Amino acid sequence: METILYFYQTKNSTEPVIYRLQDYQLVRIGLTAKQEMLLSEKKEPEEKKWEWPWERRRRKRETELARRELLGHIESLWGTPCETWCTCEPPLALFPGWQFTDYLEERWVERLMRYITHSHFVVLGNADCLAQVLPRYAQRMKSLRFVLCEREVTEELLELQEYLLQEYGIAATIHTLADRTDYRKLKILSAYPCNVLDFSGEEKLFSTTVPAGSVWLDFTSDEEKRRRMELGKGEVLYVSLKKEWKQPQKSPAYLDTEGKNGYNTQVNGEKRRII
Repeated sequence: METILYFYQTKNSTEPVIYRLQDYQLVRIGLTAKQEMLLSEKKEPEEKKWEWPWERRRRKRETELARRELLGHIESLWGTPCETWCTCEPPLALFPGWQFTDYLEERWVERLMRYITHSHFVVLGNADCLAQVLPRYAQRMKSLRFVLCEREVTEELLELQEYLLQEYGIAATIHTLADRTDYRKLKILSAYPCNVLDFSGEEKLFSTTVPAGSVWLDFTSDEEKRRRMELGKGEVLYVSLKKEWKQPQKSPAYLDTEGKNGYNTQVNGEKRRII
């Protein structure tokens, strides 16, 4: 089973908690400053800047050992995952070779599409998976609007527009922007509550561009955008993979197994230190 390791900072040492989200598992891991330094090969602030080569080798061995112990502990709770990725809340930066980067892949895009609730759709930006994803929701659409930079308009997008018109009678419109900075100047994206499928990667967007009750799916999981969206009155539901990983219990994909066998507590009641 695919596994996401979600690291966040905490003052006190905590146990990893595993959440089952239908077709993958999420492991939330809180790290103290000391644990973070051990996993990232950082030196204590008061340590001298220069060090002997053998000291660097020792610190590297300690880091590798800590990482193996962490992964071994996770496997003891659930079993060996077939694929593992890592993501961190700022300012953490761990396991650089494992960082999750597949936000715009079709399977992860589909995992957020379960949040859509309206028949009006607005797509910001472009993504390779749109030709596969959007037709699955065509029968629910009353309107579809693309908003993107001129250079983002591709032959595949124009073919998708034509396909949706011929097969489903959806007259999708394309509104082009001269430059990426024009995303920030958008005022009204829809007159009706809508689903915003945001592939733009632009962080300076606001929920005030859509009516109350709309759903905003941020497929690039931009943290600055999340903070801006949450400054509003909560009239627009903002969703991203990272936000789902912050609050997994609120996900529609969350499988509440706590009463069955303790998946979402310290599994089987076992409490062990991570590092």
